[in-house]
Amino acid sequence: MNITELRDQLSNFYQNTVGAMAYFVLKKDNEMHVRMADIKNEFLDDLRDQYLSNIRETIIDTSTSEGEALQIVNISVTDERKNVLYEYDLEETPNELNVLSEVLNNGEQPVYSSRNDDIKNLYAYIIAIGDAQNKMLLYKKHYSISNFSAQKHFFIFESDHRFVRMENDMIRLDHKFDFMSINGVLLINNLKMLEKFFGFHEIIKREAMASITAIEAEGIIDNPTVLSNMLDDVSFARKMTKIATNSPVLGKIPVPSIIEFTKNHPALKGKLNYSTDNTKIHLNTQNSKRLFLKLLNDDYLRSELTQAYYDSLAKETLNVEG
Repeated sequence: MNITELRDQLSNFYQNTVGAMAYFVLKKDNEMHVRMADIKNEFLDDLRDQYLSNIRETIIDTSTSEGEALQIVNISVTDERKNVLYEYDLEETPNELNVLSEVLNNGEQPVYSSRNDDIKNLYAYIIAIGDAQNKMLLYKKHYSISNFSAQKHFFIFESDHRFVRMENDMIRLDHKFDFMSINGVLLINNLKMLEKFFGFHEIIKREAMASITAIEAEGIIDNPTVLSNMLDDVSFARKMTKIATNSPVLGKIPVPSIIEFTKNHPALKGKLNYSTDNTKIHLNTQNSKRLFLKLLNDDYLRSELTQAYYDSLAKETLNVEG
């Protein structure tokens, strides 16, 4: 999905009358449970309007004149653009986010009850917006600081000048979202949240190991285990995830040609070491490992016009006809 396609899909929620439903995601003993939140329709409509307003402001009406244009890139992509939504393209999804599919497939979930459910287990909430034809789910991580217990003697305004004690527990719902699910696509709006609370690093490490296995099988480096030692660095691990399946170099360019390229390209010349017979790359520094990853992602480009060399963070493949 690209940003134009997303905006086209989102426009349906403004052109048609859509409703909203709210769900609580409870986490108990590492198991996720979904409960429908029984909220008055007038408040649900207000919540829906706040979310739609936020989406219009942050996604639909974003101006390119204020900086880098909003883009959608895969979560496994290796560049570091700032103004992005990440499309989740990994095989394994965090357990805490699998509830999105559960809600999408069955909107009739058990109703939350304070008698049977504990608000202390509230992990996240989901706002479903749409109609029979179009639906999007907005997922927001919940923090305990947004719980307000009546037992803690909170006071609220009863009138212009009088405070009264809050008699019932309260929670605060935000109009921002961390994740969006729309037409089967999971978009990440808050990458730090994903990395901190959803076990994302462990998923990344498992995916990265598959790429290290592929590198070892190709025989391009003589010490592949050093790459495994780098997987605690989440940035490095992310860049490793799609090497096995998406690298334009690994398995496509003969190893001798790759070796020759590294010895002559200005960005690599003299910065890598090799095996004693010069048939494999030897990675002995942190920098050499990062250069090697950029090599496998074909990030070293040359301008057809100026013949200048570039180290590319973000590139698009051009489709040339004729």
